[in-house]
Amino acid sequence: MRRDHHERGLTLVEIAISSAIAAGLMILGVQLANGTSKSATSAYRRTTISVRVAEAADQVTRDLQVAGIAGEDRNANGVLDADEDSNNSGTLEADWSLADGAAASSITFNRVERRWIWSSPVTYEVRNGVLVRLQGGNLREICRGVTNFTVTRTDTRVDISITSSGNDGNGETWSETAERRVYVRN
Repeated sequence: MRRDHHERGLTLVEIAISSAIAAGLMILGVQLANGTSKSATSAYRRTTISVRVAEAADQVTRDLQVAGIAGEDRNANGVLDADEDSNNSGTLEADWSLADGAAASSITFNRVERRWIWSSPVTYEVRNGVLVRLQGGNLREICRGVTNFTVTRTDTRVDISITSSGNDGNGETWSETAERRVYVRN
């Protein structure tokens, strides 16, 4: 029987070549999808690090905006005078720990609360890579993965720098730094 040119089928070689090309394209597609997924995961984790360090810097900033260098000690004599104990604690709330021109890895201060009453001491410090806020025996975690926390004072200006790092899921370590500036007044 004679075949017409219009009824020609695929030969075994053509089928093998087509199958190899299709398999190659399929493998390439899977690799591309995996690469895209890893990139998206990395971007998500890097963004998470960036957001958490920015939120930590904002938290410290909010507290310092209502802090006071002298606290209750209005006349700066270091003694609790009769008219200075605004919260009736029997203690002089004047716990500012950062000297003018100094830099430190922790800070303690008092903040003004409702009705112009001074709080007990508030401390920010890093413990085992975690920035924590301590006040009145309560410890609150602010940010994990902290590799650097620095506060610097120049007169009433306080500069805050927090660096946090973490793994992006692909073996890369990423660091993000947030910096803020606050003017502290009594």
